[in-house]
Amino acid sequence: MNKPLLTVVVTTYKRDEFLKSALRGILTQRYEQLEVIVIDDNPDQYSHSTETAVKKISEEGKVPIRYIKNKENLGMSNGHQLGFSEANGQYIVFHDDDDYYIDDNWFDNAINIMAKDPELSFVGGRSFAFSATGKVMDNLSSFGKIESKRYLQEFTTIGKPLSTFAAIFDKRKLEEAGFGSMLIANDTTIYLRSLLRGGGFIIDEFIGMYRVHSNSLTKSIDADTLLLHIDEKEKLLSELNWTLAEKNIFYLKQSEMNLGYYILRNNQPEYKKVFNWINQKPKKNRKKLKLIASKFIVKKYFYQFCKTAQK
Repeated sequence: MNKPLLTVVVTTYKRDEFLKSALRGILTQRYEQLEVIVIDDNPDQYSHSTETAVKKISEEGKVPIRYIKNKENLGMSNGHQLGFSEANGQYIVFHDDDDYYIDDNWFDNAINIMAKDPELSFVGGRSFAFSATGKVMDNLSSFGKIESKRYLQEFTTIGKPLSTFAAIFDKRKLEEAGFGSMLIANDTTIYLRSLLRGGGFIIDEFIGMYRVHSNSLTKSIDADTLLLHIDEKEKLLSELNWTLAEKNIFYLKQSEMNLGYYILRNNQPEYKKVFNWINQKPKKNRKKLKLIASKFIVKKYFYQFCKTAQK
């Protein structure tokens, strides 16, 4: 029986050695119906190192790799959108250049599960987050099939696979869910949007390695990008047939998660932008959002005071 085509979109920016490991992990998968697209977000017309690296890896494997060099730096979110528009597969993976697989049967196992249950929007697996100091497990807390509404409502406690390389998405369902009109298409927002059109399935097996850097994005992410994440979740709510109370709980949970992550982990949070953004929100949510932001600001200063006192 002919198996469906799977497209793997790999976004990369000046990390050729990491990219080679990522591509080798993809090409050693036993699933053969593959299409691999590399989106190079380095617009420097004189730099050909990434193209050379892709060509070398492509020659090692049986699967041709399509290479696209952006004429301007688009960022990861727009890279995902571009890769999605170029993909021909029934299923799709969004793969960062610094992560890689450790299970050669991952694609096969995930697609077999997808094929048996057309209601699923994605199948995800577990990963280790690793750095120079060691590795830790992900924080996933529920496995097997998780119905769409339950997953959305309990998203902050169930968790999600680390990044999107550890999940295979149904491309048609993502399209129907409005992937092309997303305000920002990063890992959390992709998972949430996919759940508009079906449930998720989490395999309780470790299939990949997620690299954590000392200069992690969460330590330098700008306020505009952070707030766009929350705006995308607010947009998502307009498409849910939930009660107002259910929508409000979801919105505040997600806002608390994003604001807390940004304020506590960012080296220099842009508080003025955060509060200007809050003041533009509907009046019913302003007070609650201000309380959430203020709580994390106090916590951040308390941590900094304790660190200073210990020196």
